[in-house]
Amino acid sequence: MNLHEQFVQLGKQYRNLAHQLGALLPEIYSSGIWEKYAGDIYEYARKYAGMASSTVKIALRLPGKLTEVPRVLEIVKEVGVRKVDAVASLITPENEEKMVERLRTMSKPALIEMGKEMRGTRSVMKIELDEEMQIMFFRLKKKLGLESNREVLRQLLVTPGSNFERKILSAENEGRSVSKPVVRELKSGPCFYCNEPAEIVHHLIRWAEGRAHRELVGVCKICHELCHNGILEKVDHKYQLYRQEALK
Repeated sequence: MNLHEQFVQLGKQYRNLAHQLGALLPEIYSSGIWEKYAGDIYEYARKYAGMASSTVKIALRLPGKLTEVPRVLEIVKEVGVRKVDAVASLITPENEEKMVERLRTMSKPALIEMGKEMRGTRSVMKIELDEEMQIMFFRLKKKLGLESNREVLRQLLVTPGSNFERKILSAENEGRSVSKPVVRELKSGPCFYCNEPAEIVHHLIRWAEGRAHRELVGVCKICHELCHNGILEKVDHKYQLYRQEALK
């Protein structure tokens, strides 16, 4: 085992231990045992486990959020308190089983975006401007002679050669790899499902279903996870198993 492999292995062990510590902390707190060793639970967790105060706060409040979904509480030691907290408010007894599977197979950024998708707020983007920036923005708006703030932003963001078209393409080549021209074309535009730049070529008709490169689209990494985990498309159980192993 080389140095990199050792580092990766230790990193996984470190994450697993951190998850287990976070899951154990509420029991430590309720037992009162920490009072023998520290002034408060935050000092105790920092002193004996190196836990940040923000993580301690999340770990202690999480059980209260999950009283009706005990299976989710059980997997905190597998996936960590922060990952569960990201979607805790969306978990119900009705969707508990499905959410447990998603917590095991999806990354935290994808879970956060899934939450926005479920709340219907994912397409909203807010831009904060300080006082000086607002003055500059309204001067530009007047100079351009535009009524809409949206159109002013569009003028600022559009660059020569920009591609905003969402395309569905097919590739004739055989084998798992998609031809480079098709890949380049799909990645030059926006994600098929959101407005982020496309990063991955995705099969709308799954490769496993026909062993053919039909109905290919460009998607961002987050939407790619959402597709395969049943949020934007039907669930892909093979992909879930692959991700579950990858995230261990």
